[in-house]
Amino acid sequence: MQTITTVTTPDLPRYSHPWRTPRGRSFIDTAFKFVLYAIALSLPAEGLIDLAGRTPTFFLSIVAAGIALFRLPGILKNVGKSKGMLLVMFAFFFAMALYFYNPIREHNEIVPMVQRIILTCLFLYFADLGSFRERAIELYWYGWLLLVTYSVIQVLAGNVRSITLLEDVTRIYVPGYSLGEHSAQVVTGLVLSFPMLFRPQTPPKRALLLVGLALGSLSMFISANRSGFLGLLAALALWLVLRGFVRRTLSQTLVSRAVTLVLMIVGVYVAFTQTSFGPEMLDTMFIRLNQTFVEGRTSRRDELFLIGLDLATRNPIGIGYGNSMGMVAQYQGVEMDIHNQYLRMLIDGGIVGFLIFGTGVGLIVKNGWDWYRASGDDYFFPMIFLLLFAATVAGFHYKITWFFLGMNAVTPLQAGRAPALARPPDMPAAQSLGATGP
Repeated sequence: MQTITTVTTPDLPRYSHPWRTPRGRSFIDTAFKFVLYAIALSLPAEGLIDLAGRTPTFFLSIVAAGIALFRLPGILKNVGKSKGMLLVMFAFFFAMALYFYNPIREHNEIVPMVQRIILTCLFLYFADLGSFRERAIELYWYGWLLLVTYSVIQVLAGNVRSITLLEDVTRIYVPGYSLGEHSAQVVTGLVLSFPMLFRPQTPPKRALLLVGLALGSLSMFISANRSGFLGLLAALALWLVLRGFVRRTLSQTLVSRAVTLVLMIVGVYVAFTQTSFGPEMLDTMFIRLNQTFVEGRTSRRDELFLIGLDLATRNPIGIGYGNSMGMVAQYQGVEMDIHNQYLRMLIDGGIVGFLIFGTGVGLIVKNGWDWYRASGDDYFFPMIFLLLFAATVAGFHYKITWFFLGMNAVTPLQAGRAPALARPPDMPAAQSLGATGP
């Protein structure tokens, strides 16, 4: 008698729409991730390449936005996880609505701001994956290394523009960048470089970090931006103090790092004085610091601050995004920025917009702090510098501010990854338990 054996095969997976494919399991996610990596690399180097009046970041962002259409539900889901980022975005949209209700002056600031917000939302899709967060920020650092190398080469070759300001000091413009943007990019990279230097690194990477610190320090003095310099000192001081707070002890390692940091700064200073342009740059920086702390001269920022307070008092409901520059003209005779992002939001968005904005920023800082305490991830501190820097410039006009806000707005904690498994600050990546995601 013939025996018939029935073989059962498991059900083949049904076709899944790209929107419903689990994250990280499709070529769409792979392509999306690599485009975002390319954007992170290009952010500091935007001024290096001009493509028909556009930057590489612009074209890469269009590609990323096209891919994002296949991942729209997932992006919206991760955006929804970040209450802080939602509030910050809502504050800007609220101020924009006030502008359209009462457009005091014509300007083109709204479209670029909407582009920055959309780009941030794209990064939020992967921001809760620890490996993506670390790689994207490290790629940003490599782009920063290109920027500082380019800056020093341009100065040595004489391909820069100098201008004498009211304080009788000479400021140098690196081609492709404004003074504020150049300083924000350079100092953000410096704040990022110090924690990276003290992590376990291969000898070539450590040597590259030291070269980057030297070039970055030269670039910082090239721009002679005292706000960036003071912000750097404040951010590094917080880094040293908070590391001790998180570890609950002032360890020998922490003390040795502080001493190493001081010696490196002294070494850069000595090396800088040996260059042909170094003494002049140092004199410019010291003159500007002296004007700030001794003479009380702040490039009219004190006057602008008082004007801003008066505008905020007279317009508690808000006057609309970007209208503050037009209102300043009534006091100064010329349109000028308030040079304080927080005061500007109070003027443009009124009390309501300011409270929403402040709450959102506070929630993002808390979220980044919680992840830093759980994992020892020092990438929290570049965001702190940029938020401090925003008190002296319109800091949210820079894409890097939104980039680092996004990297802290959604972290692996929001993905339910156990903080106890996160990699400690001094554990090599190879020893990580993999809790920070694929």
